[in-house]
This record gives sequence, C-alpha cells and structure tokens, in this order.
Amino acid sequence: MAVKAGQMRNAVVLAGLLAWCAASPAPVPVKLVASYGAADVVYASLWVTAKAGIFAQHGLDVDVQYQASSIQIPSLISGDVKLALVGCSEVAASNAAGSDLVILANIAPVLPYLFMVPADVKSPADLRGKVVGVSRFGDTTDVAARMALARLGIKPADVSFVQVGSASNRAAALLGGVIQGGVLSPPITYSLQQRGFHPLVDLAKLRIPASLALTGRRDWVEANRDLVQRYVDALVDGIARIKHDKPYTLGILRDQLKLDDAGALSAAYDYNVAEILPTYPHANAEQCRLSLETLATTDPRLKTIDLTKLIDDEFVVAAAKHRH
Repeated sequence: MAVKAGQMRNAVVLAGLLAWCAASPAPVPVKLVASYGAADVVYASLWVTAKAGIFAQHGLDVDVQYQASSIQIPSLISGDVKLALVGCSEVAASNAAGSDLVILANIAPVLPYLFMVPADVKSPADLRGKVVGVSRFGDTTDVAARMALARLGIKPADVSFVQVGSASNRAAALLGGVIQGGVLSPPITYSLQQRGFHPLVDLAKLRIPASLALTGRRDWVEANRDLVQRYVDALVDGIARIKHDKPYTLGILRDQLKLDDAGALSAAYDYNVAEILPTYPHANAEQCRLSLETLATTDPRLKTIDLTKLIDDEFVVAAAKHRH
C-alpha cells in the first residue's frame, strides 16, 4: 500500500507540473533591429535566417532592415540598430573617429566581387583615363575596386573614381557609359555578361581576404552577450540551411532581389556558396588588414587601429561547438 500511495503522490505531482507548464505562457521573443546594406546575394544568410523562422527558434524577434551603407554606422552608434552587416574598413574608420564598435562574425571572408567592364575595355591598359564607380568612398566597394586595379597593374591615379551608390546604380552607370569599371556580384554580373560586359578579374577566386562584418556597439554587446550568442547561433543555422537547401534559398533570393531570371539566381547562389559563404563565419584580424592598408593611404587614422581589439570571435566559436 505504501508503494501505491507513493506512486499516487508522484502522479499527482507530475500532473500538477504538466498543468503548470501548460498554463505558463511561452517566453516572449526578444525584439531587436538588425540591418544590411545592399540588395546583394552576400546577405542571403541574414535573409534566410529571418524568413525561415530560425531567429524565432532561438527566441528572437528580429526586424531586418535595409539601410544604405552610409547610415548603418550612425544607426549602430545611436542604438537604432543593434547589429549590422558592414565592411570592416567602415567599422575601423568609425572607431578611429572615436566610436567603440566590435566585429562579431564575418559572412564574406573574401572579396565577393568581379570587376566588370564593357566590351571595348579588352585589357587592363584600356582602363587608363577611364571612370570607376564605387558605392561610396571608403566602403567595401571602394576597397575592392582599388584592390582589383592593383591586381591589374593599374594605379588609382590612372583612373577617376566616382560615387554612384548601390549595385543596381553601378550596373546602370556601366550600361549608360557613365563609368567604365566597377565591382559587382552575381546575379547582376550574370545579367551584364548577357549584354556584352565581362570581368577583368574575379576577386573571390583570388581569395583576397575581406570582411563583411556582423558588428555591434561594444557596450551593448557586453550587456547582452546571451542575446548576441543566440543571434550568432541562428545565423550559423541559417548558413547551414542555405548550403543544404538550394530551392528554398532561390525563392528567398527571388523575393529579396526582385528577380525572376532563374539562370541569374542560380548563378548567384552557386557563386555565394562555392566562393564566399563560410560554414562558420569566423572573424579575424587578417581579413581586415589588407583593406585597411589600402585605405590608410587616404585616411592615415586607420594606421593606428589595433585589429586584434576590433574583433570578438568568441560567439562564432561557441556557435560551432553548439552544432557539434
């Protein structure tokens, strides 16, 4: 009888716990704003993580916003955006000017661009005296264009640089003859090639280190490390979804890029997965070093940046352990 009484008490306790769990509301997802800077395939990991509900699975309600590259850093500093995907050179320049941002991950550890030119530019020498378009001075496209020229044996003084804005603006400027060179990624490069344009150099295939960095304000990151860890864990899960589910990813790219060309979308996916996107988006100083050396010729403040203090890779290290 004593055994049966104990079993009954256990059953009552278990029933009470089940009833309490059923009555307890699910934790409310934590809200935060995250941003990206262009309609470009390199941001697919963020889009898929959000659209596939992976952030929600990690207890996050993430408002993913497009912001022009020129305002992402100010938005981080003001606190309007908590986490942004921006170029390492922009983060370093901001810190050199007095802010305290920290890089947490890197979704594009090599430069994700082809240097596109019209048909009449047949060799690097044909670029001399021509106009090269960048999104804005000092951003990743500016760094990439200068590196491409260096690889082609062309000095910056041999060309003129102009700011033309987004990737679609750069493509339009190429098509209109306003510029004769600029860095772009698939699917835009695929479409340009259908119209006679061609790449003089594919920077991704050269494995030139670069950084499209998940970045936050250091004081906010330190006060919210658990939250940041969940965000990075989710991003790593999103990358895995991309690599193993091309059809789903193509649907997301179609919506985000507003493009129905199946060939262009497939080319963009293949380029990003094969050449750019890492399984674990580790960040390190070497990914930033070359871009800072390139820009330090025009902004000497960048020579003083300690890259090892700019980066906190612990979240990606932990995310990798969580998946094993």
